[in-house]
Amino acid sequence: MVDQANSLREIVKREKEIKENQKLKIIIEDEKERKELASRIRAVYDDTIIISMPAMDNYLIPLENLSSIKVIINGNDGDISFFAKILERKFAPVPILVITHPNHFRGINVSKNRSSRVVAITSGKGGVGKTNISVNLAIALSQMGKRIVVFDADLGLANIDVALGLKPKYSVADLIKNNKKMRDIIYDGPMGIKLIAAGSGADELLNMKDWELNRFIMGLSELEDMADIILIDTGAGISNKVTNFLFASDEIIIVTTPEPTSITDSYALIKVIVRNEKNKDIKLLINRAENEKEAQKTADKLRLVCDRFLNIKLNVIGYILEDKNISKAIKEQKALVVNYPNSEASQGIRKIAQYLVESRNQKEDNNYSNLNGFIRRLRSLFS
Repeated sequence: MVDQANSLREIVKREKEIKENQKLKIIIEDEKERKELASRIRAVYDDTIIISMPAMDNYLIPLENLSSIKVIINGNDGDISFFAKILERKFAPVPILVITHPNHFRGINVSKNRSSRVVAITSGKGGVGKTNISVNLAIALSQMGKRIVVFDADLGLANIDVALGLKPKYSVADLIKNNKKMRDIIYDGPMGIKLIAAGSGADELLNMKDWELNRFIMGLSELEDMADIILIDTGAGISNKVTNFLFASDEIIIVTTPEPTSITDSYALIKVIVRNEKNKDIKLLINRAENEKEAQKTADKLRLVCDRFLNIKLNVIGYILEDKNISKAIKEQKALVVNYPNSEASQGIRKIAQYLVESRNQKEDNNYSNLNGFIRRLRSLFS
């Protein structure tokens, strides 16, 4: 196994020793072998370090974007070692890597082996209760001991902060445009959840320049060490500002209601997702059902058409009954599962949260990707 890196506190004390033209080593190790690559620092910035493309035996080794590496720098008082993430690689005009500076992780509990799970929550049409479900599901998961971050990606109509009566100071737009870091824009929600506001002007995400995309990607990479599960509350429908997040996610929860228009729009969305990638894990959640029978009937309708015309087996993860306490909580700008924990709707949400945790625990050896995989696909979709 790779030796432990210096503590963040020690690195901060010695960060002035990390400077241009220093030689360094990169350690790549797995169960079979250990590789020691040579490189040199080309430039140092607040959050990033630019290094020459690593080499071994005079051959360049083009390491993968978003992979984690151990860096060892020869300091004045012995080696400085830390784990870094590769943010970008370039081959022209000279081969370089852009890696995270130790400052990038200051104030974050860094864990090399942690893998955040990314779940997108979406719907075929608006007005089905998607955002309300995202918030309450996040809290229910937090109450089960999971560290949860909710990213409000409903671009242009972002309203998680409104639903909870919160007023975030910054949003994703500040991360991209105003040089803020993820730890600056993330804010506290109820019951320990963390929230990221999209902001009403966050359509900038769809038209990012290369350097802005890199800032966005670098910010997302920080979430690896903040969350066990990242819930992405997307917009509704099939526009690019929705599908980019869905195509990048391994797990997608589609919220529908028993209304015919909601069922039709949900099927249209599922068809778009499946045409992009057949093996997506698409989960169906029935909201606002009058009773279990109506929920089952709604699920059966979508299951049937998906099986017949798309040749996929739709995974129904649960239902939430129509409940007068939902509208009460919305008017109070409070979370349903906090203010009305014994309501029928809250019970349905907790059952779904339990299912998500238990089903993943049973599939730890499956092919689910993690945050790195999500970021890699998102980068290509926004490029």
